[in-house]
Amino acid sequence: MIATAMLGHILLANLGLGGAWIAVIAERSYIKRQDERYDRLSHSVILLNVVLFSTGSTFAFAGVMFMISLFPSVISTLFHIYFWPLVFEALTFLIEIFFIYTYYFLWNKVSRRWHQVLGYGYAITVVLQTFLIDMLAGGMLTPGGTSIQFGSSGTLTMSFADAMAWWFNPSLVILTAHRLAASLSYVGFIIAMLAMLHYKDQRGSDTQKYWDWVGSYGMWWGVGGLIAQVPLGMVYAAIIQFNAPDAFNMMMHGPRAWEMLLMVGLFSILMLVLLVYFVDRREPILSKQENTYLHRLFQICLVIALVCAFFLVQPAWFGTDFITQTGSSTLVNPNSIINPLGKMTFKYIALLTFLVIGLILLIIDTRLLRDDREGEWGHLSKTSRIAGFLAGLLAMWIILTMGFTRESAREPWTIMDVFPVEGMTINPTPVAVGDIISVWIGITVFMFILLYAVSRRSSYNPETAE
Repeated sequence: MIATAMLGHILLANLGLGGAWIAVIAERSYIKRQDERYDRLSHSVILLNVVLFSTGSTFAFAGVMFMISLFPSVISTLFHIYFWPLVFEALTFLIEIFFIYTYYFLWNKVSRRWHQVLGYGYAITVVLQTFLIDMLAGGMLTPGGTSIQFGSSGTLTMSFADAMAWWFNPSLVILTAHRLAASLSYVGFIIAMLAMLHYKDQRGSDTQKYWDWVGSYGMWWGVGGLIAQVPLGMVYAAIIQFNAPDAFNMMMHGPRAWEMLLMVGLFSILMLVLLVYFVDRREPILSKQENTYLHRLFQICLVIALVCAFFLVQPAWFGTDFITQTGSSTLVNPNSIINPLGKMTFKYIALLTFLVIGLILLIIDTRLLRDDREGEWGHLSKTSRIAGFLAGLLAMWIILTMGFTRESAREPWTIMDVFPVEGMTINPTPVAVGDIISVWIGITVFMFILLYAVSRRSSYNPETAE
């Protein structure tokens, strides 16, 4: 129940974190270019968030209530350490409510300048709220101390210096930056997925041209977010390795290594899907003789991406767990067989190569083919629609897997190397992989139905009569 509630909240919270920035920047593009498509999309994205805002909050409230009821000593300890960050997080939640509703309901009722102030206020407040939540989330994996020393009662139960060390933990900034990039990518691909569905629903030529454009616009945000995630993710992994080596080993070499392989496997599939989308969607332009070299470059990138995917999904070892966590001890299993193709060096090279491929995609599509694209909107093939739809589903699963990997890397600790999981010391989460996947599938199906049902009624189409 905690997993279902919190995963539902995570998918909706990320919709707000990334959607706020995409909406306000799209509105800024409308002000600059006077292109109605940007204003229409911005309006649609923010209305989707307005409708689903209370739903995401309800999921969060339910998850917190479950945790308070089932793990009171854990929650009591966390509340004692992070009382003030959680208080300010609650305040930012109230400020966020003010900004999101005024931003939507004052559309076309105030000057664009003041409307932009409301939009950026909302976007910045969501980032600040995420930053405050990450004081807790990041501090559980890379804590700012080696022990918990409560020296007094009241609202500040430890010394100010100790409290600051716990709040501003080593991974706080990079985790927030990585979550922002992941949210921008996630929302971009969700927009693309919904655009593919709306394209099929709508029969008017202008409407289909618009949703074709929206799909590409979402893809641009998705690719940009993926590109940013690569270096941020590598830095984040290095910080975990330095500050919580047991968690890094659990995540990369231990019983939880399958989660990381699943995550990079989904990432690889998503990159291949993106290449298929851009090659197929721009086929009429790329088939022109003057663009033959670009077509060849896309094909080369696709082959290189397949090679990178091969190395990313290689396990570090075969057989039994290479590293096993037993209480506070880390044991290397001599019966495991090291896979020479699964070295971290190869994986880092593959990730950086994907970064370059992503940059090539963006540069070609937004710069070199920018003028040629305008005459091609509305001619979306089935292959492109399927690729855009799959990008949204894969983005959901990457978000789910990413959070799960970070959280379970602490096994068997609630706070890494400081506070053990309540009542257990060895393998505290003996949940079958099939059960975990079932929860993910269930929440994905629910979220897809929710997003599609709401977006059908909250999306603005080009028709004059709404």
